[in-house]
Amino acid sequence: MTIKSRSRTPWPKKALFSVLMILLVVICLEAVAFVVLKVTVSDYSSTTFRQFRLDIVNHEDTERLDRPAAVILHPYLGYVYTPEANDSHTTFHDGGLPISDYGFVDDSTPFIEHDPETLVIGIFGGSLAYQFSVFGVDSLTEKLNESQFFQNKKISFVRVALGGYKQPQQVLALTYLLTLGARFDVIINLDGFNEVALPPVNNLPHHVFPYYPRNWYWQASLILSHETRTAMGTLALLRNRRSFFASLANAPVIRVSHLGNLVWKTIDGYLAERVATEHESLGSIQEKSAGRYERTGPGYRLISKKRLFEDLATQWKVSSLQMQRI
Repeated sequence: MTIKSRSRTPWPKKALFSVLMILLVVICLEAVAFVVLKVTVSDYSSTTFRQFRLDIVNHEDTERLDRPAAVILHPYLGYVYTPEANDSHTTFHDGGLPISDYGFVDDSTPFIEHDPETLVIGIFGGSLAYQFSVFGVDSLTEKLNESQFFQNKKISFVRVALGGYKQPQQVLALTYLLTLGARFDVIINLDGFNEVALPPVNNLPHHVFPYYPRNWYWQASLILSHETRTAMGTLALLRNRRSFFASLANAPVIRVSHLGNLVWKTIDGYLAERVATEHESLGSIQEKSAGRYERTGPGYRLISKKRLFEDLATQWKVSSLQMQRI
């Protein structure tokens, strides 16, 4: 008996058949994905999806950038400006002055070496005082030089005025700099408006102690509770994942694939929903912290507007006299 061997299909043909089957499956999946996307997304195209993903990446990157806000908390003065907000191409404030290492807008240090021929004048107050320290000092110098007492003296100005400052920030700033070694021959303190105008507008509507710094309710929100930090961390993680998948789906091969676009859209939809939920949760947590002591300070009983302005004026007077004593 003769047994004939069964003929075997050459491996190249097998490989070709497998490739063709895979291509057929991919084509079918691409066709199904295309139909699904056309039905669920009215303006679907690979180009629009690519641009949408670029917008997501750019937005989430902007959300994560550690760009310093100009105003930051200060342990003694309430708030100052951060030198990190200085830009190499532009100056921070009117007058072309940078932010110094001590958080004030000035092109020199508050610590000027003692010299009998140099007169050091410190200018304190809010925005009006700052504007004067930039645009008014030349006229002041001319007037001072007309006096025999100031003739042949070099006059140096130290700017310790910031927008929104009100007593007792000025007296605290003076004391703070003196304890660090600053020396002043003359103090010019221009204030009296912010002290009575800002507390009824910025502090009392949020039940914040009227003598706290301007907008303290919002400034103190930077002091985060553990619950808030946890929620912010979760939110940052979800945004990072969304940006990652958007970048991945914009790879040259995936971005033209209907199947790839469908898979990405499904993942991104889930992540976007999570981001929205966590963002809402974070808002609720922050709202609960609105009445925390670090944001409101001591209680203040508002008897009448007349009494309020009397209290504010008295506090301004006491602070000014204290600066004179110092």
